[in-house]
Amino acid sequence: MRLVKKSLADQSGATAIEYGLFAGLLSFGIVVSLTNIKDSWVGMANNIVNVLAK
Repeated sequence: MRLVKKSLADQSGATAIEYGLFAGLLSFGIVVSLTNIKDSWVGMANNIVNVLAK
């Protein structure tokens, strides 16, 4: 019983889990942003190629 109470009171792993969740959320946001930016860059590059080809 004492081991269960001690395990429930221990918060040392909570910080690591929070950092892991934050890193995952940050990574997801970066991937979504880069996906949207990629579409803009591809469109701009196509426009440049079209102008130079004329």
